[in-house]
Parts: sequence; C-alpha cells; structure tokens
Amino acid sequence: MFYVILVAAMLAMVFLPSLWVRRVMQEYQEPFDLYTHSDAELARKLIDDLGLDVDLEQGQPSQDHYDPTSQTIRLSPDNYSGRSLTAVPVAAHEVGHAMQHTEGYRLLLLRTALARSAMVAEKVGAFALAAMPVVALLTRSPLSGVTMLVLSARWRT
Repeated sequence: MFYVILVAAMLAMVFLPSLWVRRVMQEYQEPFDLYTHSDAELARKLIDDLGLDVDLEQGQPSQDHYDPTSQTIRLSPDNYSGRSLTAVPVAAHEVGHAMQHTEGYRLLLLRTALARSAMVAEKVGAFALAAMPVVALLTRSPLSGVTMLVLSARWRT
C-alpha cells in the first residue's frame, strides 16, 4: 500500500503542474486582440533589443521552443500571431532560452547535450528492438531474442 501511495504522489508531482499550466494558459488565451502587437513582433523586439543573433519562425501547433542547434525560436501558429495574455510570456520564455544559450548557461548546455544523447539512444534502442526477431532466428536461441529485447528497452529509456 505504501508503494501505491508513493507512486501516486510521484505521478501527481510530475503531471499536476503541467496540467495546471495548460489550464491557466487555455483560460487566458482569449480575448485574442488584447494587445496591439503579435507574439512574433514582441519576440523580434526582444531579440533585437538584446542583440541576439537568433532566427524567429512559425512552428508546428503546440510546439513553442528554442532550438539551440539552429539558433531558432519557433512559436506555434496561435502564439506566433497571437495577441493574448498567454502569447506574451511564451515569447519572453523562448527568448530567455536564446539568452541563456548566448551567455553559455551551463544547465542549458547540459540539457542540450543530454537531449542529443537521448535521441541517439532512442535510435539505437529502436534498431535493437527491430533486429530482435532477426537475431533470434539467426542464432536459433530464444535467449538472444530476450537479450536484444532487454537491451532495446534499456537503450530507449
């Protein structure tokens, strides 16, 4: 019973803040014409005022992020052309990541390195998972298939 409560508490700590932020962002998405400038215009002004060498473009829906490899801020269509209260902090937040990258903020650099490693590990794990049946057939050993399954699961996490 203790473990069930512990797991529930951990899940709550992981997911509840994200749900709360989504709810608040959705709540203040309207009215759409609250400000005279769009999110993209605000982001461009911040980028220019801070002297950052960063590109700004419209990204995929719900995909607001700063890409340190291409030094590009991508804002979702709603936030790129948005004029709501939620569009303003999203632009400022992403410009903040660009500032961190320009200043060489160690935690952002560490996060970027970890993300690259995770992408490589995901590809290796997917390959190992796909190769598992072939290896098991070639070696005619179910143990090799189980080993590949365990390794692929380990690489994907």
